[in-house]
Amino acid sequence: MQVENIVLSIINPSLSLNRREELKTELENKLKNLQKVSKKSIRKLNDNERSDFEYITKYINESQLQKEGLTYEEVHQLILCYFPMNNEAKAGTLEAFFTGCLIRSLGPIDKMKTCDSLCYPGMPLSPNTGAWNTCDSNIILAEYDSEHDKYEFDILYSRSDTSNGVIFLTGASNFKGFTKAEKNQLSALGLNNATLVLDHNGQQIELNDEPLLISGIRLRSNNYDQTGSVILILILLLIVFYILWRYYVFT
Repeated sequence: MQVENIVLSIINPSLSLNRREELKTELENKLKNLQKVSKKSIRKLNDNERSDFEYITKYINESQLQKEGLTYEEVHQLILCYFPMNNEAKAGTLEAFFTGCLIRSLGPIDKMKTCDSLCYPGMPLSPNTGAWNTCDSNIILAEYDSEHDKYEFDILYSRSDTSNGVIFLTGASNFKGFTKAEKNQLSALGLNNATLVLDHNGQQIELNDEPLLISGIRLRSNNYDQTGSVILILILLLIVFYILWRYYVFT
């Protein structure tokens, strides 16, 4: 069955035909645009893409659904027409947002018991696919940028009632620590304690049994820190040589 026919069949038939067509066109156009960048990080969406994303996500809101006369399941099924489940979806991307919880619901049971980077803050499961446990911690995606030797942080799931966090480390095969600046960034996000999870090649490995203080996480000196230190030393040496030169010249 073609997508157009599927769309028509899942829009609430109680709506007027004109409204059905209007909703079909609005939602379909936005989803088509987002489908082209399904693997893109939500954090890196341009203005037009973010506008389309926000338009779609407003239909996840229960009050908006009631206003439009739609059900959550109808909207979810519509989205899945354009974002089919991909087991290789990466956390923080559009496809992970729309299908991450569905992917995890079909995976090992132990993954459903913990805060998960692929599901949160993704679109919750439809009623017919079961319930999803609420995560009791903040979830942070830490993506390693090897070119600049730094971690970039993205809040995947935020809670104002706790300073605990689960930090998923991606982009590197091992964890060498955070720099002082990176620790300050995490503290600025409201985290005091964190569980570190190395997310590499589809495997998730917890690096600490108990949450660590952010200040107690291994410290890493990156290349830019070292370069800055070398430059500072050179400047100090030049100042010393200049003072000595003036001293000998004028004495």
